[in-house]
Amino acid sequence: MNLRFCEGLTDTGLVELALGVGKSLKSLGVAACAKITDISMEAVGSHCRSLETLSLDSECIHNKGLLAVAQGCPTLKVLKLQCINVTDDALQAVGANCLSLELLALYSFQRFTDK
Repeated sequence: MNLRFCEGLTDTGLVELALGVGKSLKSLGVAACAKITDISMEAVGSHCRSLETLSLDSECIHNKGLLAVAQGCPTLKVLKLQCINVTDDALQAVGANCLSLELLALYSFQRFTDK
């Protein structure tokens, strides 16, 4: 499901989507949705256990949201991130929990270190 550039999309809408179709959702793209926060990613982590592809471009997502996805979506194969507020801790959680990951693309990160 491609929700890129759905400027009116809110946490309420994405949480409802995760609750409604999360079990069967395999792919999710979210970009340029300024009203999407960690709350949405927590719902994705809780209800989208079969998610294989996630493309996320948001300044409003922090470690909490990505940690929820990493812990709740163990079948992720493709993860594309452009989230300037995510740090090493979230990336370490992805590495530890997403053992099926085949592609990890990181764009415009300011808070990653050599760690």
